[in-house]
Amino acid sequence: MAERQELLNKINGTTVTFKLAAGETDKLFGTVTTTDISKELQKMGHSVDRRDILLEEPIKVLGQHKAVVRYAEGMEAKIQISVERA
Repeated sequence: MAERQELLNKINGTTVTFKLAAGETDKLFGTVTTTDISKELQKMGHSVDRRDILLEEPIKVLGQHKAVVRYAEGMEAKIQISVERA
């Protein structure tokens, strides 16, 4: 449990950036999902299961978005998801 809390402390406030193709209205050709976020966190050296990442809805537009990594009630970290034009 202490190990998970330590991970949450490390990733709290982290920004995960994606560079993706988007149309003229800033709508993505596809979506950013919890699986994508999990893979990016893995590249940054943080092992987070996609099922522990909460998104209000899949990300479909460029810009700044928020996600929460939650292991248990009260054990969570907020991360930023930045989606930029490729």
